[in-house]
Amino acid sequence: MYLNKHFGLPSKKYIDIVTQTLKVKIELTSISLPTLPLALPHPIIFTFHIPHSTTGSTADKTVEICVNALKFHGLDVMMHLTCTNITQESLFEALNTCKKHGIRNILALRGDPPANAKDGEWKAIEGGFKYAVDLVRFIKKEFGDYFCVAVAGYPEGHLECTSLEDDLKYLVQKVEAGAELIVTQLFYDNEEFKKFVLKCRELGIPESVHILPGIMPIQSYAGFTKMTGFCKTKVPPHIMEELELIKDDDAKVKDYGVKLAVQMSQDLLDFGVKGLHFYTLNLETAVLRIVEQMGLYDDWISQRSLPWRPTLNKENNRSADELVRPIFWANRPTSYIKRTAAWDEFPNGRFGNRSSPAYGEVEQNFMSYSKAPEAQSGVPLADGARAGAGPGGEKKPLDPAAEKLMADRRAMWGQQCTSTKDVNGIFIKFLKNDIKRLPWCPESPAKETNFIHKQLIKLNQLGAWTINSQPRVNGALSTDPYVGWGPTNGYVYQKAYIEFFCSPELIDVLVKRMKEEKLDKHWAFCAYKFKGSEGENPNGASTGSGPGEKQIAGAGASSGNLSELGSSGKFGTFSPAVRTSAKDGCITNTDPKAITAITWGVFPGSEILQPTVCDNVSFKAWKAEAFSLWNEWACLYEADSESRNFVEGVRDSYYLVNIVDNDLLGGDLFTNLVSLLV
Repeated sequence: MYLNKHFGLPSKKYIDIVTQTLKVKIELTSISLPTLPLALPHPIIFTFHIPHSTTGSTADKTVEICVNALKFHGLDVMMHLTCTNITQESLFEALNTCKKHGIRNILALRGDPPANAKDGEWKAIEGGFKYAVDLVRFIKKEFGDYFCVAVAGYPEGHLECTSLEDDLKYLVQKVEAGAELIVTQLFYDNEEFKKFVLKCRELGIPESVHILPGIMPIQSYAGFTKMTGFCKTKVPPHIMEELELIKDDDAKVKDYGVKLAVQMSQDLLDFGVKGLHFYTLNLETAVLRIVEQMGLYDDWISQRSLPWRPTLNKENNRSADELVRPIFWANRPTSYIKRTAAWDEFPNGRFGNRSSPAYGEVEQNFMSYSKAPEAQSGVPLADGARAGAGPGGEKKPLDPAAEKLMADRRAMWGQQCTSTKDVNGIFIKFLKNDIKRLPWCPESPAKETNFIHKQLIKLNQLGAWTINSQPRVNGALSTDPYVGWGPTNGYVYQKAYIEFFCSPELIDVLVKRMKEEKLDKHWAFCAYKFKGSEGENPNGASTGSGPGEKQIAGAGASSGNLSELGSSGKFGTFSPAVRTSAKDGCITNTDPKAITAITWGVFPGSEILQPTVCDNVSFKAWKAEAFSLWNEWACLYEADSESRNFVEGVRDSYYLVNIVDNDLLGGDLFTNLVSLLV
């Protein structure tokens, strides 16, 4: 959402969430970036700020995080820019980067002094800026109205102000320089905020410049007293009295903080504010509870424009009109966006003609990315660093932030992992929301998983470790809160789909039983190993029938014109056999060139949309990444330990399987799959 005059405020209240972190690289993968937009379907602004280091500006890191939040997580951002340690040249460069990537909201602040400042004194650097108003003037002079510029307001006066009246005069100057939005410092007395707003209007700040109240939920008694003491924030007596009674019970303090924030927020909305600005400090759970209790978003109706979250960056972005994606990256959209960054065009109706040079060398782009370090694991550390090994093999201490991340993951995925039973249990815990993530699933299971929850648990008990799935849907309303997407008054459809890891022994059982029960007549089945008989070949392509392949009697469903491969039947045209390639460890009954639509929608005044597909080329690329993500688990354990050897053994010997059930009317993929494996 771009604020104010470019698009206007949304008709519903919007939420502005501030979060801070020092551990930029690691926290980006674990804090609320992926989860906030899913939990809050209304437009929100992600306001990111990095506390100042002892030397240099943090502008580059702030820009990097904000670009990633916008590009990969679908969050509109309001980026903090401060005067601290920043020159006009570096600011101009940072703003140009913002413009290039479609960031249009800036919060201009003077900022705190660097950590090493003498006596905490703030000083402008040579060639820099002294006050926030200087930042506003510079932005408006150099970029005109491209950016919506917000500034800070202080209902009780800035810590360094001589008086509240003088502080308000400075605020008026910032508005006259071009500021279009005011975000206030935290407070706990609503009456002080209301008086502040009235004084702003009396001094000529127009109603078009919205003033958002800054609300910081109380998370702990000690943190609350420290923050209010530091900011010299006025606290009404009744709040302190109520906190004194519960200050030794952290859970009760958090509950009280939520209750108080709800009361304050509702009173402020009744007063007429156009939005709420929450400070989370990386503790977003309380804010989500507040938003839920206030009913600020409609969870009873679908808010999705597509089954996957499209980019918000519509400027200078070739993927702005993208309407189709393979299903395999449903849980890892960041990886998919990186893989396709070089494409000149994106499929906007059908995934079909990818031989077009506009998409680049699809297979080459997909495959080469799987070799990149970030695709090999989700941990932003080299493998030697994970093992704690120095250049000469000597042990060295891990970075504290990395050690904490690894400790958190061991708490989720096991202090040791030495058997399939251990892995079964971890996957089941994820399905039950007892742990937050898996390497393949950074977010909790989707709502639609509720329809197949019991079958998925049973499959994981049987050793089929599920990482992606969707139930069969035949003509649900597009507004359905679980499976709906797209405009209102439409209907959505999806074929049942599942993707899982399993052992070679389980594959043998599955292929045999699938043929016996004649389920291969309408199941499109594809399985890959990380290593084929000729060694590791993550980028290898299936060679089709030839030396090293064997034919397994049966027939599989596939899409496309496959009349040359077999006879037609109830569900279309099928290939004559399940084919096995020893070279790349592939077992499939699908045509290598086929592309199957597995999600589609019908909407008034529109052609049928097919936003999610399944195809073999994409799956080969995804399987290399998926198997490499086992490294994220294996690296938690010492080299040559039993746990590490076991997890790496799974990576090297197991299959990754996907199955599409083409029987939309009568198919029961998940129940039938359980029956085959029991």
